[in-house]
Order: sequence, then C-alpha cells, then structure tokens
Amino acid sequence: ACALYEEFWQRYARWMITKNRYSDARKQQGNIEEVRDLYKSIMESSPGHVETIMKYTHFERRRNPDDLPKAINILTSALESDTLDEKSKPYIIVQYAKMIWHHKKSVEDARQIFQQDATKCLDSKYFWWNWFKFELSQN
Repeated sequence: ACALYEEFWQRYARWMITKNRYSDARKQQGNIEEVRDLYKSIMESSPGHVETIMKYTHFERRRNPDDLPKAINILTSALESDTLDEKSKPYIIVQYAKMIWHHKKSVEDARQIFQQDATKCLDSKYFWWNWFKFELSQN
C-alpha cells in the first residue's frame, strides 16, 4: 500500500543517498571496517540496489588491488541472486566483464562472460552495445 505513494519513494531515495554519502565520509576518515559493514547492511536491506553493489565492488577493488576475487564475488553474488531487475542485470554483467578485462587483464575471460550471458540480455541495448565496443577495441 505504501508503495503507491510518491512521498514514500522520495524518502527512500533520500535515505539511500544519505547512506552512500555517509559511507564515503567514513571511508575518507579511514574507518574501513565500518564502511564495509555499512555497505553490507545496505545490501541486506536493499539487495538489488545497483549503485550500492557497484560502490561496494569498487571499494573492495581499491582496498585490495591484489585480491580481485573479493570484488568479483560481490558482482557474481548479485548476479546469482534474484534481486536484480531485467534492466539492472545487463548493467552488472557488463561491469563484471569490464572489471575482468581491465583489472585481471583477461580479454578471453571477459569475452566468455559476454558470450555466456548473451541469452539473458537479448533485449538490452546496453549489453549489446558494450559487447560491440569491447570487441572493436580488441582490433
């Protein structure tokens, strides 16, 4: 019932923005474990929130440049869950492939991600455009 009220969604959006800004402030102060816990709590309360998934992924990638699987695990967990909508899933898949390509330096692994997930993204222009750009950049 409350989902029908615009005010509810505006308050929710403000709350999410505040939580993400708070995590940025705590990060700057060096409270790494607190930031990690904050991202986890946001993801538990809003598991399909793409901005939080990406911020948490990049946070872990920057904190542990030698431990890329930790950041990748956040993306794969989001993809394996049923919390992402049909427009969010292609975005996360593309970001996952880009992370493998740019940070793991593996063109073949990134290409395999695109190939494996193509059937899940048949209607996504974003997915196909990014795969096309990826392949063009290999020549």
